[in-house]
Amino acid sequence: MNNNRFLEPDIKIAIINKLRDGGDLGDHSLVINEFTIDYFARRVDLVVLIRGKLIAFEVKSESDNLSRLDGQLKKYSEYFDKVIVVAAKKHIEKVKNTAQDNVGIWEFSDNKFKIHRRGKLNFIRNYEKLSQLMTLEDFRKLVSGSKNNIFSREDLLCKANKLPISKFRVATHESLYKRFCMTSALFFKKIGSEQAEVNDLTALSRYTAPPIKIKSEKPISWLIKNNDPLITKLLT
Repeated sequence: MNNNRFLEPDIKIAIINKLRDGGDLGDHSLVINEFTIDYFARRVDLVVLIRGKLIAFEVKSESDNLSRLDGQLKKYSEYFDKVIVVAAKKHIEKVKNTAQDNVGIWEFSDNKFKIHRRGKLNFIRNYEKLSQLMTLEDFRKLVSGSKNNIFSREDLLCKANKLPISKFRVATHESLYKRFCMTSALFFKKIGSEQAEVNDLTALSRYTAPPIKIKSEKPISWLIKNNDPLITKLLT
């Protein structure tokens, strides 16, 4: 890392290392670098899925400005169970004045974190927002029982409301796993027991590993957590 000026990639890696050192991230966790939401209108810097909680991190380094922060945080709060801003020291006061009360605020300076506000969990229960995190194929399969049925997202939403929200949330997370689990697994395999470095972020690129298609009765998250041969074979 740059000891004088920390840029966005430096801070992202520091976040991952902090979560990992604290036991919040493991080899079976999901980490997504630059995740688009709201029909590609917004891009979240870093997203992690930890123990059924989807958390968004917005990074504001010394080279960033805060002109879009208010809109970003309001939109992120519609999709994620918790939102945390990680900002350089010079931005902290403005972040405090901008961020809603439920948003966490972390300061990053001198290669250290200072937590000004932990933020609050607010489990998303909005079917429409959750459905946008799923692929249309997975959404169709969940609601209609077949990925090949011709239903638009609007039609599917009318049917989705009949499903328990707990089931819908699990299905949303599984859809994310299907899209991003291989990049996360490759990332953790690459760094092993060492601290992650900035150049390791390339392993989290969506182009590093394609979405996987595995025929199994078990959810992909379970396969990863239990080191199932279906997954470990792909990582060798």
